[in-house]
Order: sequence, then structure tokens, then C-alpha cells
Amino acid sequence: MRYSQQAVDSSLMLAAEYNDTVPIADIQSQPHIQLFYVEGKLSLPTDDQDFYELLCSHYGQQYRTHSPKIIHCASCKQHAMLTPRARFEVVMTGGSGSVVATLIGELGEKFLDITAADICEISVKDQPLPLEHVRQRLPYKLFKIQLRKTFSRTSDPRLFIVSYYVKEDLFQLPAPVASEEIGESSNTKLENVDLKKEIENEGSSQLNVEQVTPIEELKTTLTTEGGSSTK
Repeated sequence: MRYSQQAVDSSLMLAAEYNDTVPIADIQSQPHIQLFYVEGKLSLPTDDQDFYELLCSHYGQQYRTHSPKIIHCASCKQHAMLTPRARFEVVMTGGSGSVVATLIGELGEKFLDITAADICEISVKDQPLPLEHVRQRLPYKLFKIQLRKTFSRTSDPRLFIVSYYVKEDLFQLPAPVASEEIGESSNTKLENVDLKKEIENEGSSQLNVEQVTPIEELKTTLTTEGGSSTK
């Protein structure tokens, strides 16, 4: 399902005015696209998950593969390098229950205190991510979280974190600057760019099956094309 740019922008304008906190138990009753706030603790699920995704550097289409490589994008019809973007799930827990939401883009990088490029590089080597310091601090923090609920004809409703900030931190050790506090106004615009793309792609198609062009083959193709064009 595609949403118009006007609908997306209109909902974003309501973010600054919509400060009421919704109990986590009432999230399912919230309308899709609308922004709303919840308060609670955040934690990383114990189950294994990928903390990144790979996107076409031109079009932003997600591909089912784990290694950066050159592809022929089925969406933009160009050769492009797949680039990593942080994407992972967190569990939000409050007095009325718990629910899973997704963090993407730079907001996700700041939450984990690690870049998407490093996440990808470590994961490709099949090594564990250095997240122990994040897990240790999270139980001591109370967050105010801005959410958006989306759905499409092909998937169940999903929750995306648009912004968050730390309301309370009882942890004794100083936290890194990158994840100390993320202000709503300073990061909302940044993350909304990613979410707009996410919303526009909702329901348009399933994830593209990997269409990889080996680097050697691509070099040969480009060399051949370049040689023929100069004749």
C-alpha cells in the first residue's frame, strides 16, 4: 500500500502537538500512520536477529542477502552497490504490557553505539556484536518513545520507532555521548526520511530476490561497453 507524500507530511506535522502518552496495551487500537508516544523500558530480544539490512545505493530497495556486493537492481534498473543500514527489533515494556518495535537508520546506530558499516562487517565475519554495554545499561533507563504504526495488504501491522529520549537513567557509569540522550526534535526529521521510504515501499512488492552481478563480470561488461562506445 502506498501513501501520498501529503498524507505522510501531514502526520509528521502532528508529532510536535501529540504529546499524550498511550499505554502499551492500547497500541493496537491506534490508527495507522498516526504518530503517538509511549513510555517504558527498551530491551534487545534474546533471540538471534540481524541488526542490519542491505539496500540498493540508488533506489533504497531492500535485498535478501547478507554481504555487500554489486547488484543489478530490479527497481532502478542500474548496477549498484548494496549498502548497509541499521535495522533491528527491540522490546518495549511498560506497566500495561510489552510489544515489539523496529529501529532503523541512524537512530538505530546511536541506540547500539555502533555504525551500520561496522555491524555489517562484524556480522559477515560471523562474530558477535559488542552490545554487552548496551544490554547492561538498558534496565536502568526509562524512555519516552515516539511510534508510528504501519501495515500493508501483505503483512501484519508493524511499529517503527520515530524518536526517543531518556527520561530517567539510574545507571551509575557515564553513558557514551552517542546513546546518552536522543532528542525528539533533533532526530525526528532524520528518521522520518527513512520511515517515509519504508511507508512508500509498504505493500508495493516483496523483498527482491537477490540479483547479483559478480564484480569480475561487471568489470568485463563495463569495459566492453566503454570500448564499443569509443569506436
